[in-house]
Amino acid sequence: TTPFYSNNNSNNNCISSAMASFMFTTFLAFQKPHYEDRVETEEEAPRLKKLWKDLEDKCFDKYLNEVHDDLPGLHPYNVLKHEVQQCKMKLIHDNRREVMQDCTAKLVAINRQCMNYKSGIDPTIVGHTEPAAATQTR
Repeated sequence: TTPFYSNNNSNNNCISSAMASFMFTTFLAFQKPHYEDRVETEEEAPRLKKLWKDLEDKCFDKYLNEVHDDLPGLHPYNVLKHEVQQCKMKLIHDNRREVMQDCTAKLVAINRQCMNYKSGIDPTIVGHTEPAAATQTR
């Protein structure tokens, strides 16, 4: 009699082959890149760029109407312009839909800050501080 684990057992060879095949298939499945939904460069990318440019232009118009060089801090337009450039760079190198949605949401939020901005009183903008006289209490 031959032992169960013997190489002569054809049933054992069948099981070993099936197990090796399963392990190899599992290995390949984990090696395969997981593709995420991407923004189409021919159709959607130009529309996104146009939307971002429109947001930037609207904020720029407001910036021109109310900029005061004597006040410290940044106007939201400065932040928006920088973020638009960052999003354009991301679109070139990482066009995953989720990344572009996050980028667009960030730009829309900054644009809202821009549209609601009153010179000298919005401390939520990066680098902006209120004038010292306004913060003193008696």
